[in-house]
Amino acid sequence: PHNRTADHRPHATGTSNIHKRQTGHVRQTCTSNLPGTVPICHTQKVMLLHFSKASGSAVCRLAQAAGCTTWASDGNCGRRQREYADGPWWIPVSHAQSVWERSRFAYPDAIARMGSGRSNCSERLARAPQFHAVESTLPGGVPCPGFFTLAMLRPPLERMVSHSFELARWGLVRPRKQGFCSNYSHMRRLAPAVYDNYYHRVLLGERVLGLPPGGITSAHITEAKRVLSSLQLVLLSNDASTPATLQRATGIANFTACRDTTRPAPCAMSDEDSERARRDNAHDLALYAYAERLAAQHVAKWGAGMG
Repeated sequence: PHNRTADHRPHATGTSNIHKRQTGHVRQTCTSNLPGTVPICHTQKVMLLHFSKASGSAVCRLAQAAGCTTWASDGNCGRRQREYADGPWWIPVSHAQSVWERSRFAYPDAIARMGSGRSNCSERLARAPQFHAVESTLPGGVPCPGFFTLAMLRPPLERMVSHSFELARWGLVRPRKQGFCSNYSHMRRLAPAVYDNYYHRVLLGERVLGLPPGGITSAHITEAKRVLSSLQLVLLSNDASTPATLQRATGIANFTACRDTTRPAPCAMSDEDSERARRDNAHDLALYAYAERLAAQHVAKWGAGMG
């Protein structure tokens, strides 16, 4: 069981600490390399809106390496305990088959009623460490003032395929047989929030995350654009300009060296399923096109007059 007292302690990682991980046969180093630069987390608290499988984990590790304090005992810089509930919400609790799955990946079936139980923005600003991430859904669908807020996005269908592999990796795909995670219809039933306009659901809070498949409409696009544009920094995880912009804006460096860019093949969809996924996620595709334009503006802003 978690030590709840220990979980409340922010966790500090000095710049001398190096986070290493194994990717295939290549040893990668996740460390910040900014001599003489003070990361923004030392002067303003940072909130990362962590879209799953869009490099949020890499940004978390680099923030720790840059010396930002984060929650202790919680992976990916997100606090899972109920008062925050910032861990990944990938499956309805009714689809979970163990206490472990419910505690790590599931959201309540009556998710819309949960919003008032999560810490509000003023509580977060007072209690959160220097850097924390929200991977479930933006509390109340409103970015918190006082934080430096950022998000990274990835092409929706590419992110979806990667997420399929992640669900399979954690044993959430049943029956457990090779290639089953490439069955789009099955995966959509298993994790509807992940496969039905996921970006909208994470941006717009509890009342939208729990909508049934097909519940996201064109009316939500304007709202999602408004929320996305209110973040201080929006970047594309695959874009060549992202590492330099992230460094200039936040003092978090070495993004390219830390990020795992491998593309797992076992969960690739068929052409027919890919076409259906494009139709089902048309709103996310439109939102991503908007994010591309927004990211270009942020790249220009943070690059202006800076070498």
